Amino acid sequence: HVHIMEIFFYAAVVHAVMHLARGSMSAGQTAPCSHAASPCPQRVRTATARIPRCLWLVVSLCTRQAEASKDEVLTKEIVFKLQESISGPEEAVHQLSTEASLVGVKRVHGHGGRFEERHLQHGLHLWYTAKTSGLTSSALKILQSHTSLVSTAAVVPAARLAAVPDDPRYSEQRHHQALEMESAWAITGGAANVVVAIIDTGVDMNHPDLRRNQWINAGEVCGNGIDDDNNGYVDDCRGYNFADGTGTSLEGDGNHGSHCAGIVGADTGNGVGVAGTAGGSKSSAGVSLMHLTVFGNTGTGGFAKALVYAADMGAAVASNSWGYTSPGVSDPSVLDAIDYFNADGGGGRTAGGGLTVFAAGNDASDDQWYPAYYEGAIAVAAVD
Repeated sequence: HVHIMEIFFYAAVVHAVMHLARGSMSAGQTAPCSHAASPCPQRVRTATARIPRCLWLVVSLCTRQAEASKDEVLTKEIVFKLQESISGPEEAVHQLSTEASLVGVKRVHGHGGRFEERHLQHGLHLWYTAKTSGLTSSALKILQSHTSLVSTAAVVPAARLAAVPDDPRYSEQRHHQALEMESAWAITGGAANVVVAIIDTGVDMNHPDLRRNQWINAGEVCGNGIDDDNNGYVDDCRGYNFADGTGTSLEGDGNHGSHCAGIVGADTGNGVGVAGTAGGSKSSAGVSLMHLTVFGNTGTGGFAKALVYAADMGAAVASNSWGYTSPGVSDPSVLDAIDYFNADGGGGRTAGGGLTVFAAGNDASDDQWYPAYYEGAIAVAAVD
């Protein structure tokens, strides 16, 4: 059995070490980053006192900063949750759509297949997303005024990724030395029965350093166009591309997801490329990488659905190297999905649920950068 300290090792290190080195990399090398503000200490779980000292030498994402203006907020997607007491959600949605001029209203989470009962218990079926034919601010006020129908409503904030470096040499992966990783590897190099969900841009499945440590959905027959395991997704053999709506093409916009996957579980000890943080050894595999694409080729989205999928399919850790472009904003459906993962994730490898890790931001400020600021997330940031 994997010790609980090892799970925290996977949760914090695999996500955070990506920004300690000053070199660059394709699948597993770290990017040069300016130091970010420290994470809010009150959000760190009490169990983290058991994490080795090296786990606190962490650093957050290098961002492609695209500052959102106040005017941009008026054009974005709206997310809202119906009250649990509503007996007829269809009638409520129709009324809200008419009064708030909503278009394209749909559930955030589709039918969960064999997980639907669990989704219903958590209230995931009550989340809806929509756009508006008028001002978003006006529609939002109307939704928020219907307190008997709507429990919460918010504008979906824009999300951003980290910058992508390129340097495949282990000798320049100085974060491993900074974190005393060789001492950690003496305890464990990773275990295949620990699944880490990489919620990002997907992955290059042909990368020579990302071939061994891949999660496989044993209940799915690849490429037959059928949802064999009845989880609501077709052909999700290695994960799912929520941004583009496909299980067969997981590589989305750029190679940032391959970068993050390499940080977590690049094949270690194979004489190729770099060493992953939990990539195993010459004789044994590392953690299993589940690839969940939210920055796709045709769009960006599916963040809440990706977290729910990760929990349902047995991930112990959800690694998120992304955040919103402005402080103080959040998507409540994503925060609810974090709660769901923390409660129902873990895959039997952690007591009481999964561990959700987020980059704190690279803005050198003490503002509230979500989702990392959320109390349900383990936030990582840089320290001197």
